[in-house]
Parts: sequence; structure tokens; C-alpha cells
Amino acid sequence: MEMKIYFPGGKRVNAEYGQHTIETDQPVKDGGNDSAPAPFDLFLASVGTCAGLYILGFCQQRGIDTEGMSITQTLKYNPETRLVEQVNLN
Repeated sequence: MEMKIYFPGGKRVNAEYGQHTIETDQPVKDGGNDSAPAPFDLFLASVGTCAGLYILGFCQQRGIDTEGMSITQTLKYNPETRLVEQVNLN
């Protein structure tokens, strides 16, 4: 399947994939309007939800109740580069 990436104005960058449009924008401090999640935030959410899908499937196959279950995703930043150095899922 093909994904179309386009630029609807300002700091927004959107993606069309199948019947879905994924909208992104930058925070105000980065020149955007904060009208949608930033692309990197969606990337991080995709990591967490992908892990969550595996956990959900594991539990469902074994009849384990997932009510009240959750994953907490935390980031470790490199203090010198200020870039994400590690993503933790607990």
C-alpha cells in the first residue's frame, strides 16, 4: 500500500494511508500551531501501541484479563545532545 505525505500549510505534515489521514503539527514553541500531535510524538505512540498490541494478544490467547492493565512508556534523554537515548516500556 502507498502512503501519501503532503504539506497543508504552516508546520503541518499529513499522511494519507488507505482511508485514514494522519495529521501532525509542531508545538507553538517550534513554529507550529499545536493543532495535532508532532510527528515524533506519533512515532513514540506507535512504539507503545505496537508493544501494547503484542501484550494484548498474549493475554487474550491465555485468557488473562487486561482490565486495569497498562504500559507506561518513559524516555531517557542524553543530556549533551538532548536527543532520546532510550525508550522504556513498563
